[in-house]
This record gives sequence, C-alpha cells and structure tokens, in this order.
Amino acid sequence: MSRSPVSAGPLDYYASIGTVVETHTANGVTTTYVERTLDKDLHVVETATTIEVTVVATGNATLYGPSGKAIARNPGQIRYLLTFDRTTGNEIGFEPILGSTGRMDDFCAAQVALLSP
Repeated sequence: MSRSPVSAGPLDYYASIGTVVETHTANGVTTTYVERTLDKDLHVVETATTIEVTVVATGNATLYGPSGKAIARNPGQIRYLLTFDRTTGNEIGFEPILGSTGRMDDFCAAQVALLSP
C-alpha cells in the first residue's frame, strides 16, 4: 500500500487503498485471506511544533475455507490520531480514537479448526 497526497489548501491530505491476498495450506487444506482497506486523512491540524492528523481506516477482511465459503469476517472502521514533530517530520504519537466498529471474528480459531489434523 502507498499513501498518495491530495492537495487541500496549505497542507496535503493522504489516502491509500490496498488489497492483501494470502493463502495458507496445511494437511492438504487451503484457506484464503483477503483484505481490502482504505486509509485516509480526515483532519490535519498544524501547530507551532506539531502536525496532528486524524485518520480513518475502513475496509473488510475475510477468511475463506477450501470450498470458497467465508468462514470469518472483520468489516468495519477505526480512527486514530497521528502526531508528527513539525521540525523533523518524525511520528511522535499514535492515539486510538475509535475502536473497530464492525464484527470481529476470530480468524485464528476458524483457520486452526480447518487445518488441524
């Protein structure tokens, strides 16, 4: 995934869109994990010493069994605040604002149940 700047006045806003696909095979059973996400800056506030960025990350993660049927899901959205040192550009803070709003299935339990002999 890469973040792309979007010009919005004096400060740039960033957004990234990404897809992850992984397959796991054990004991002759294959599962497929698919994640699609969108992260984007909602608010950027510049102070004398910092730049604070409120980010929303939204998407869907799904684990599919060998038949192609979904066996676990995690859709939803989170929000967090990133703080950067204005002089160096280094990240100096990460603060969760809103935890996941979606269902949160246990991917490990779903996969282990299928892959265990």
